[in-house]
Amino acid sequence: MGCDVWGMLTSVKKALFEPSGFWLGDNLRPSGTSTYVQGVEVPFDYSGKIPEGFEMIELPPCTYLVFNGQPYDDENFIDEVNAVIEAIQSFNPQTYGYEWDDTSPVSSWNPAETEAISKRALLKKSAKLFCIVRKCMSEWHTLFYIA
Repeated sequence: MGCDVWGMLTSVKKALFEPSGFWLGDNLRPSGTSTYVQGVEVPFDYSGKIPEGFEMIELPPCTYLVFNGQPYDDENFIDEVNAVIEAIQSFNPQTYGYEWDDTSPVSSWNPAETEAISKRALLKKSAKLFCIVRKCMSEWHTLFYIA
C-alpha cells in the first residue's frame, strides 16, 4: 500500500467523519497485526466499496469521552497533541462513576489540522454525569457531555 492513506480514506462514500487514527485492543485485530490503524467510521449498514488493502471491522457499542484541544498553528502540532494526551492520562473517570473501557478503540484526529481531538471509551459504573468543565490554556472548555 502506498503512502496516500488519507486520500484513500477520504474517498470512502458515506464516511461519518474524516479519517482518524485508532489504537485497537487485541480483541479487535488479527494476531500479528499492528495496534495502530487508520480508518473512517461508516454506517452500520454500509455496503459500499472498501479500498484495496483495507478491511472492515465491527466496533462494539460504547460511550466515548472526547478530549478537544485548542486550535493551533502547524509549528505547535506536537505540543498540542501532547497536551491532549496529558489530559487523557491525568483524567480519572472513576471520580464520576465510570472506568476506561480497554476493549474499545482509542481514536485521535485533527480536523482540517486545526485542533487535536482524541476519544476514549468509558464503562458506566454508577452516578449520572451531566457536564464537566476543565480549565485548559487559560480558558474554560466543556470536555464532554454524558446523560
